[in-house]
Amino acid sequence: MKKYDDPKEYKEALLSPHIIPQKIMKDITIPESVFKYRQFGDYLYDSLGGKVFFSLPSKINANDPDDCIVWIDKQKCVEHIMDICACEERLARYFYHMLAKNWINPYTDNKGKSHRGLQDMVKIGCFSTVHPEEKTDLMWKTFSNTGGYCIEYETKQECFYPANIIFLPVCYELDSRYDDTDYVLRIIDFLKEQLDKGIENPSLDESFVPQGYNHVLFKPSCYCGEYEWRVIVTCNRDTEYFDEQLINGGKKFMSKCIKCVYIRKDSVEEDAKKVIDYCSTNGIAIKEV
Repeated sequence: MKKYDDPKEYKEALLSPHIIPQKIMKDITIPESVFKYRQFGDYLYDSLGGKVFFSLPSKINANDPDDCIVWIDKQKCVEHIMDICACEERLARYFYHMLAKNWINPYTDNKGKSHRGLQDMVKIGCFSTVHPEEKTDLMWKTFSNTGGYCIEYETKQECFYPANIIFLPVCYELDSRYDDTDYVLRIIDFLKEQLDKGIENPSLDESFVPQGYNHVLFKPSCYCGEYEWRVIVTCNRDTEYFDEQLINGGKKFMSKCIKCVYIRKDSVEEDAKKVIDYCSTNGIAIKEV
C-alpha cells in the first residue's frame, strides 16, 4: 500500500500548500482499469470508437449540483482587500477588478458560487473504478439510466497520465462542498507583494500549483460510492493532449485503451444489438451483465 492510498493521507496532501499533484501521483496506486458508464444515444459510436469527451468544469453534466464549483466567501475577500490596500485606491481597484473578472461578478451569486475564473483553468475527464459486474447498481442507475453500456479502459500512461497531465481520485473526505476562500486569499497576498515590488502585470508562480485543482478533486462524502478518478488537463496543455479541440472541452482518442464493453441483459434489444455488432466487427470484447 502506498502512502496516499490512505484517504486521510490523501486529503491532507491535497490540502497542503506544499505538495504538487505530480508528487501525489508518484505515491498512489494507479488502477489498472477504469470504467465509463454511458447511456445509449447520439454519441454511441463515438464512445465505442474510443473518443472520450473532456469537459470544462463549468459545463460538466454531473449528478452533484456543486461539482467543480469554486466557492469563496465574497465578503471575506473584499474585507481582506480593504485591509491590505489601506488607502491605496489604485491597488484596491486592481483587486476588485481581478475578483470581478475571475471569481465574483457577473458569475457568482451572493454565496460566492463561481462559474468562471479558477473553475475553467482545466478540462476534466471522469471515470470510475466500480466494475460493472459488481453487485451494486449505483453507477448503472446514476450514469447510464440502468440499461446503458459501460466501457472498460486500460489506464495506459500515454492516454491517462502523460507528462504534465494529472490523474487522481476524487476525495470524498468532506461533509459539504469544498471552499476555495483561503486559496484565493493567498493569491491576493501574493499579487500584492508583486505589485509592491513594482511588477506591473504579476502572474502566479508554481507555488500555486498545490491546491489549484481541488475544486475538481473534492466531492461530499455522500458520493463516495462512485469511486471516481479524474484526468485533469490544464489549459496550457490542452493543445498537446487533445486530439480534437471543442469550445466546451476536448476529445481524446482512447481506442487503444478499450479492454471490454459491458451491456446490461435488460437493455433494449435494438440498442444492445448496435453495441454487439460494432464490437464484433471491431474486435472488441463484450460482456452481458
